[in-house]
Amino acid sequence: MTQKEALSVLIDDLIIRNYMWNKLYRASLFEGLRFPAGKVFEDTVMQYRLFETSKNGIIIIKKELYHYVIRNNGIVRQVSISNILDLCECSRLRYEDLTSRHPEYSSQLLRQYGIRVIPAIRNTLDKVSLDTICHTSDRYNTELIPFVSAHRDQIEPYAAIPADEFDWLLEGPLTYRHKKASSLLLSSKNLTLSTKTPFQK
Repeated sequence: MTQKEALSVLIDDLIIRNYMWNKLYRASLFEGLRFPAGKVFEDTVMQYRLFETSKNGIIIIKKELYHYVIRNNGIVRQVSISNILDLCECSRLRYEDLTSRHPEYSSQLLRQYGIRVIPAIRNTLDKVSLDTICHTSDRYNTELIPFVSAHRDQIEPYAAIPADEFDWLLEGPLTYRHKKASSLLLSSKNLTLSTKTPFQK
C-alpha cells in the first residue's frame, strides 16, 4: 500500500486503525517525533506522522501475530470528559497539521471528527457528573466549540445525533445537560399524557 493510500485508509479508521499497539515500526521512523505529553488518545497525533515518514509504503499482514489484552479499567473504557477532550484536541491537532501539507484530506478528516468525536463527547456528557462538567467547562469551551463551529457544515452531517443536540453541544456543556434534561422530562410528560385512557383526567 502506498504512503498516500495508507494515509487515506488510516483516516477512515476502519481497515487500519489509529492504534499503535497492532503495528511494527522501524525505529528510525521515530527520529524527531514525540508523543504529546500528558495526553490520552495520543496515537491520533503520532500515527499519521509515522505513515508520512514511511516513504516505502505500508504492508498489512492478515496473520495474527500479536495478542491484545482488553482491561475493563483501561483508558479507552473510562467515562471521562478529560479523556474525551484529549481526543478532541488530538483530532484538531492532526487536522491542522496534516491539512497544512495535504489539504486534500480536509473533508475526510472532518467527516471522521463528526463520526467519532461528536458522539463520544455527547455520550460522555450524558454520563458524567455536573461537578465534573463544571471543572472542565473552560477547556470544553476553548477546545471544542471554536473548532466545531468553524467546520460545522462538514462535521454535522456525519455526527449521527439530533440537530437540536448538536446545537446544545455548541452552547456549552452545562447548557447541553440542562436542555437535554428538560427535553427528556418533557418527553416523559408527553408519554404519560398519551398513555391515559379517555376516561382519565
